[in-house]
Amino acid sequence: MKALAYSFKVWVTALAFGSTIYYILDLLEEPEMRKYAGVGNLFIFIQNVFLYALIFSLPCFLLLFISVALVNLIHITIPVKKIILTVISILLTLLPFYYIEGGGHWGQQAIMYAESYGSIIVAGIWIYKLEPTDRFDAEPVEEEI
Repeated sequence: MKALAYSFKVWVTALAFGSTIYYILDLLEEPEMRKYAGVGNLFIFIQNVFLYALIFSLPCFLLLFISVALVNLIHITIPVKKIILTVISILLTLLPFYYIEGGGHWGQQAIMYAESYGSIIVAGIWIYKLEPTDRFDAEPVEEEI
């Protein structure tokens, strides 16, 4: 359950803030978007991008959960676990965009999406506390004869 809670926090953080960062990058990149920079348009844009991100990132969330559960079983230090999860999360961030962009013919929009979500996911991995599993630290159970 620790792996599920940790993965969920990282994933929801990326969904919540990734859309906002993408919107800011889009405003900086496209001058014509600035005329639509009102608060109402911001919420509509983030809502649409959030829904789109939710649909395409759900399989990656499940893969992140499995990865966290497996990496958490290995007896290594927490920073090494987080380095491994960072590499895995970057690959999982790129996976939906690779699929969406038809095999890697990346456009500028896909790169901006990947940057915005990937940076938040990596930050979430390092900010949130990863609790190790106690599978090997439990006291042995003595059997009665």
